Amino acid sequence: MSFGRRVTTIAASSVVSLGILIAVDAVPASATTYYCSGDVCADVVSVASAGFGIDAWAYTTTFFGHFELISPNGTVYNEPVNADVTNPAGGTSQHFQVPQVDGGYTVIAWKWVSAGNNKNIGEVGFSVHLGR
Repeated sequence: MSFGRRVTTIAASSVVSLGILIAVDAVPASATTYYCSGDVCADVVSVASAGFGIDAWAYTTTFFGHFELISPNGTVYNEPVNADVTNPAGGTSQHFQVPQVDGGYTVIAWKWVSAGNNKNIGEVGFSVHLGR
């Protein structure tokens, strides 16, 4: 291959590579970040000054029970409220809509054992900030 053809080939290859890099760079990264520990996962689905939306679910195990969310200021939220339900594996089981409090959150999955007796089957911690 002549020098001129090699330069043309390299230049064409560089333009194609640059086009691929630009195309890849132009695709926005997913805003969704999942936090999982063991079999419990959480997803921050909305962040606003009016409050945070957080989903919780079991990753691989369906269980009868509920999820608990503990906010940075120690406020405890349960979903569903005052009830235990079947929480299917692999999908959003419970949604928390809580006032905006920046900092560390914990989600705990509680499996029903007997009346008044639930067992912690996993928990995950993560931080949420409004970005001020």
